[in-house]
Amino acid sequence: MSEVPRAEAERPGQLSGGPLIRTVLDAVPGSVVLLDEAGTIVLVNRETERLFGHDRDALTGQAADMLLPPGARTAGAATHLFDAPADAAGARREAVGYRRDGSEFPLQVEVRALTTDDGAFVLASLQDLSAGQGAEARFRVAVEASPHGMLMVDPRGVILMVNREIERLFGYPREQLLGQSVEALVPVSVRPRHPDLRQGFERDPHQRPMGAGRDLFGRRRDGVEFPVEIGLNPIETDEGVFVLASVIDIGPRKHAEEELRRSNEELERFAYVASHDLQEPLRTVASFVQLLARRYGDRLDGDAREYIDFAVGGAERMQRLILDLLEFSRLGTRGGTPVATDAGAAMQAVTTSLRAAIDEAGARVTADGLPRCSSIRDNWSNCCPTCWATR
Repeated sequence: MSEVPRAEAERPGQLSGGPLIRTVLDAVPGSVVLLDEAGTIVLVNRETERLFGHDRDALTGQAADMLLPPGARTAGAATHLFDAPADAAGARREAVGYRRDGSEFPLQVEVRALTTDDGAFVLASLQDLSAGQGAEARFRVAVEASPHGMLMVDPRGVILMVNREIERLFGYPREQLLGQSVEALVPVSVRPRHPDLRQGFERDPHQRPMGAGRDLFGRRRDGVEFPVEIGLNPIETDEGVFVLASVIDIGPRKHAEEELRRSNEELERFAYVASHDLQEPLRTVASFVQLLARRYGDRLDGDAREYIDFAVGGAERMQRLILDLLEFSRLGTRGGTPVATDAGAAMQAVTTSLRAAIDEAGARVTADGLPRCSSIRDNWSNCCPTCWATR
């Protein structure tokens, strides 16, 4: 690009004597903004007036952050957005634009550095992404609407695009992320080796989860680290392989898994206590009923002896149920070896246990021949001798 002609400034932040420049800029179909080293708007074209709803006189001489929403005008936000790279390749970033009427819109910013006799300037080309109808615009809308955090980095690891969820997860406005190294979002302890990990992906780019088999963490703006799940998707471009990464905060899931683990441990402890403490009174009931049968059996009629048998059988089944509760509670933590189990026998045991309820309801339970199936039986050798003996 040719150098901007030297001109005497009529007022700070404004160049004079450049009618040709203004005519050329007004002929450009896109929005163009010229900034000085301090980030002050020097020139704008007609499309910029239309895009933001301000007259050029209201824009000229103002800080560039007036083009951003009030909430995004944090210290250095405009500097990050409009900072030109050292090389002449230019840089593309995304931001949110702010119109005079207070409406916001997705904005793409492409910046280039200019060195002139008047000093150093930045030429920014602005594009309203919400107005685009092409595939790229639809892609950006989809990324922004994703419930997961999405960001794109170039081959150097520079952040080119983020969505609203990334802003929420990491606590940064996007203006402070765009143009920065992605290493800013990883824990400090990982940063030294993270570039090597990125280069490893570039050597074999394919869609895959990041860090399979190990825990990954992100680092928020306040320094707090949180567990994440990251998916990597390579995107081939003329400028090399870009990476679109999805980021999910799995902290709530980790918390739920920990709560489930504690709950299972409490269940196992309860079942262990139940299998030991509750068996003793059952053994006492069964022993005394059996003693009653032996001592007074000759004085009892057939119905009484049958009732005694029912009482003893019920106590033994209750004892077996308690042991089965302990066995069931151990399946999730200790596992076991599947063995063949007679489903018909299990059915018979259940109907026997529920005999009183079945008779009371007047129900009739029938079953065809049931197959043998695999089930897990716990290793009772790890339990106490009393439990082992009752098995």
